Parts: sequence; C-alpha cells; structure tokens
Amino acid sequence: MVLQPVNIYGRHKLEAEQRTQWNLSDSVGLRLTWMYDLPDSNLKLNSNLLLNLQKAVQEGTTIQAATHEFRGVTYVWEVVKNLEKVFSLPGGIYNFGSGNSLNSYELYLQAAGLMGLKEPSTWILPDTERFSEQTRNLTMDGSVIEQYGIRFHNSVEGIQEAILRPFRTQ
Repeated sequence: MVLQPVNIYGRHKLEAEQRTQWNLSDSVGLRLTWMYDLPDSNLKLNSNLLLNLQKAVQEGTTIQAATHEFRGVTYVWEVVKNLEKVFSLPGGIYNFGSGNSLNSYELYLQAAGLMGLKEPSTWILPDTERFSEQTRNLTMDGSVIEQYGIRFHNSVEGIQEAILRPFRTQ
C-alpha cells in the first residue's frame, strides 16, 4: 500500500522516515497509534479514549465521535511489553500498535460498554459531518511486524484485556 498523507504534518512524517532510512538503512522507526492507560492509573495520564469516556460520564457531557474516522488505539503497557523485541528488528519502518476495523463512533461505544458505563448511545453521539468529505483512516496493518513475533490485540480486544488484567506499577 502506498502512503499518501493528506496534510503537511503527515507528509513531513513520511519524508522524515524516508530520509532516515536513506541515511541510516539499519535504523528502526515505529509508527504508533493513539495510546491509553486505565483511568485509575497512578501514573500521569494525558487525554486518551478511556479517560475521555470516564470524564464525560463524570461531568455529564456528550462526546461527538466521527463516523468517517478510523484509528487504532493501543494499551500503553502492550507497547512497553513489546519494546524489547524491537531491538532485534532489521532496519525499516514498522506499524507498532493495535489494528482496528471500527469507526471512531463504534469504537467509543464498544469501549464504553467494556468499561461498564451506562447507556453510552445516549451521550456518545455520531458525528457524521467530520471527515465526511474525505474519510480519515489512521489504522495500521501489523502483518509485517507480526512476522518478527510482535503481536498486538486489536483495539477492542486490547481494551477488554486492559480492563480484565490491568498492568499495575505499584
């Protein structure tokens, strides 16, 4: 698949990857998804899918989630678990994170359900306008890195696994 970034940020990232590979052919670059940790983590948390859902429930606000956007989200501890294997990869650029086939609206609903949040379809609303002119697809194909024994759950499975068997730093 040929990458065709639609904005300057994406074009600059692709150019940086290409220049790095040209100058340092044995270097390894990792393309990461949006990551999350559980909302009750004792570590510093930035905005993430699960935190956004919990915050919306606590504050009684709604979330507008795009129906024309596709992206993977990855449990940060699954990334950490797989990092050591990266040191033995041959030079190249690798997708390093969870795949996903759901649009953002569907993913938010699934995640809220897995978190046990009540009636998610009443406060997670479909945003059918955003990215309607050109679907935003930030999903990753992990088949190349899987050849080296590095595997990630898909986004929904990863959320479920994180909730059922959370990693704790305490």
